[in-house]
Amino acid sequence: MLQGSVFFPLPDGQGLIYYVCGTAEPPKPNGRVSRDVPCKTTFVETLAVQNWLKKSQRSAAFAAFSFYHVTLYNAL
Repeated sequence: MLQGSVFFPLPDGQGLIYYVCGTAEPPKPNGRVSRDVPCKTTFVETLAVQNWLKKSQRSAAFAAFSFYHVTLYNAL
């Protein structure tokens, strides 16, 4: 459950504050990336990440390797 507050300053110097709560679903993926990479080579893939907030965000990711796939997970 997400919680937050909204403050509205009024012209007479007072203000209204509303406390809100609710739920949000995670963002939907933009697509899927699939690459064939030769064995024993270094490979770097740059992924574009959209920031829908008006402020900077920090994120970390880790990779899970299987025989045929690498899956990235957001660590934050």
